[in-house]
Amino acid sequence: MVAGLALLAATGCTGVGGREARLGRREPRVAWRRSGVHWVSQPTTVGGRFVAYFEREGLLSIAAVDATTGEVAWELPASVSGLTGGVALHVESDGRLVYFGTPVDPVRLDPSVFVVAVEAATGAEVWRTTTPLILADSLYACEDDRDSLCVSDERPGPDRALRIAKATGEVTSRAAGAEPPAIGRALGSGLYDLGGRDPEVIAAIDASGRTLWTRTAGELFRGRPVSSDHGWNWDRYGDVFVGSLGWIDLDEGVTDLSRASIAGVDAATGAVRWVDDGAELGCGVGGTQPIRCRLTGTATQDPDVIGDLPVVTGLRVVMERFDPATGTTQWQADLGPAISLILDTAPLVRLSPTELAVGREDGTSVAVDITSGATRLPADDEVGWCVSENSYRDRRTVPDPHRRLGQEYLTQCRVDGSTVTVLASWPIEMGARVRQIFAWVDASGMHGATTDWVRW
Repeated sequence: MVAGLALLAATGCTGVGGREARLGRREPRVAWRRSGVHWVSQPTTVGGRFVAYFEREGLLSIAAVDATTGEVAWELPASVSGLTGGVALHVESDGRLVYFGTPVDPVRLDPSVFVVAVEAATGAEVWRTTTPLILADSLYACEDDRDSLCVSDERPGPDRALRIAKATGEVTSRAAGAEPPAIGRALGSGLYDLGGRDPEVIAAIDASGRTLWTRTAGELFRGRPVSSDHGWNWDRYGDVFVGSLGWIDLDEGVTDLSRASIAGVDAATGAVRWVDDGAELGCGVGGTQPIRCRLTGTATQDPDVIGDLPVVTGLRVVMERFDPATGTTQWQADLGPAISLILDTAPLVRLSPTELAVGREDGTSVAVDITSGATRLPADDEVGWCVSENSYRDRRTVPDPHRRLGQEYLTQCRVDGSTVTVLASWPIEMGARVRQIFAWVDASGMHGATTDWVRW
């Protein structure tokens, strides 16, 4: 992997009007940087602009940035509302519109918001909901109805699973002749924790607001001691929900890393198709690939000390791609003591859209291709993207010093974790692109760079 690529001649091809169009590679070059605020999400491309959330003096806003110049085209007040702690805020959009919560009262400590749709190109408001809401999770397109936004509302009284029409902003909460389902929090698209305990009940709710099925956490995981109170991670692959609930750790302060479980559940019926013990879903990799990691070892930390760094012993990580429908393993990659997949004490570097360099306890790294499972030993001076934690305040909704989780920062780095001033050759999916401009966010601001193939 090299940091920059010189302009290379390429084979000719027929362009517009029969003229020869030539393709070449342009050396990556930072075109602009937009600093002065704390960006709390990676940019998303909407309407030819880069759109992201930012914080200024504890107040959250959303802004659109011109892809060519880096100038802010518009900014509007936003609010995290009642977003569940530990859930990262993200920009929800489609093509030309951006959807977000804007505070009912921009000054007073109040989590109430109106959901609005805004033209990304101009910042003009298209619609807003008529009733204030308190959003317990981020807005997202409903898996079973892409023309609607799904969200849970936690205004006084039982929480409600809501659908918001993207075209009009109309809010619905029930199917014809049915009571609206009371919910606790969203675990995924159409999947909810109903909020009660003893037992803890999980429900799937369809596009009309009708409850498809309910199951206890014990039923979904065939008796394993799990609860969303200890975390959750769910994705949907076609007609199957695949996910995990946090293990209830009875030996406080000591965690057996092999005691995680993943379940595959039929989205229409709630029937459990498979349960796999000893694996973590995604294992810090992210993306859309069905990836899990089998962990062995023990993590020990003092539960009475906030931020106490766990001591990990006997670590071994085996990464797998699996079939979501059956749970069957499709390939395996033994990564050894890959500490960077569970702690940030070693570098985790995105070398390309499909390859990661994973830091191990002995200071070495192993590169793994998440599409094939192929591994290799990378050179220390290979350049990619490191990620680091990003948190922020929203003092409209929560008092200091409580902080919220932002999307991770991206920083250009070598495989050994050292920073570099040159650009990595490969943009990755965590940033955004408009034509030949790639944009990303780190602690110093939002950056735009020219990169990749160009036509002249």
